[in-house]
Amino acid sequence: MSDNVDDSQAAEAKSRQTALDTVRCRPRGQGPDMSDGTARCRDCGEEIPASRLARVPDAERCVVCQEEAEQGRAESEAEDD
Repeated sequence: MSDNVDDSQAAEAKSRQTALDTVRCRPRGQGPDMSDGTARCRDCGEEIPASRLARVPDAERCVVCQEEAEQGRAESEAEDD
């Protein structure tokens, strides 16, 4: 019979595999710019920190550019209403 630790480890492994599958199967053009072997923001070209990529493996933008993009999208949606 499994205990909480075993259940937690199994859930973590499943979550990790799902994230990896998502990254591997994403269409071209999504995810960070990797032209020089370093994950770079598609908007400003700055390096995307590993900590951000660990949380959001397919992040296309650095945090600053992502926040600006979301703010612009929210303003655009507000104008449409």
